Amino acid sequence: MNKYLYISDLDGTLLSSNACMLDESIYRLNRMICDGLMFTFVTARDWLSSREIMSEVNLTLPVSVCNGRAVVDFQTGKMQKGYYIKSDKVMKIIQTAYQYSLFPNISVYHQGRIQTCYVAVHQRSNRDYYLNRLKMKESMTFQVPSINEAITENVISIAFVDSRDKIRKFCAAFDYKNQESLSIHVYNDPFDKTIEIVDILSDTASKGVAASDIANLCGIFAKEQIVSFGNDENDIELLKASGTGVAVGDNLGLLAEYTAICLNYQEGLSVLDFLEQHFYNKNYERKVVIQK
Repeated sequence: MNKYLYISDLDGTLLSSNACMLDESIYRLNRMICDGLMFTFVTARDWLSSREIMSEVNLTLPVSVCNGRAVVDFQTGKMQKGYYIKSDKVMKIIQTAYQYSLFPNISVYHQGRIQTCYVAVHQRSNRDYYLNRLKMKESMTFQVPSINEAITENVISIAFVDSRDKIRKFCAAFDYKNQESLSIHVYNDPFDKTIEIVDILSDTASKGVAASDIANLCGIFAKEQIVSFGNDENDIELLKASGTGVAVGDNLGLLAEYTAICLNYQEGLSVLDFLEQHFYNKNYERKVVIQK
């Protein structure tokens, strides 16, 4: 009997529009995991953020964060596979950003696990939020007092969150479209259209590479045994790395060209419906009946 590995994107795919897991989704997913479902996720989020959101799901497989650049143990953050930004690029990024009062959130392999490093927390406009994060998430976060003390080795991602004006000035000064060895994404904040996010990574990996890395760690060596879910162009490589790629959403654009299966976005529930049908039909007769 073939085993299947199921890999989902989070935002816009498995999560609700409030960027969380619905209680119903948690219940149904945990039930399937208990029945033997091999499930994990690949996300653009960092480990700290994704762990907070997925904390009630009983995940046992490695997960991938930072757009596929780190494969980690979900519970401990211990690195399984990492793809790092070159150290000389790290300092150039931080120094350029500092000119526009942008302070980075750095995902870094530090003291045996992936952690989030904040630079100059005391200078941030939302200082209280970051200080509380540092206090509440010990061993998952730390800070350095200035850019001169920022870590430049084993850096997985560098992100900035600020006004559209400041972000665009940084992008122009850094000439981000012509940077070798880097993959740079600019996003709108889904909850505040005046805010933009810049996510900077090594160009040596992708969500698709992460899917293959996770599959190998789980003893899955055939692409046909991977089922993946994504909702935008950032997930194209994930779907291409899978035997069965499932696109989720109403305006899929290029993503629809890489799959024959498209689901409406229903706050994550359409993914759960597909998982239940595919997993139980492909593996064994359903043990548990959904209570309605």
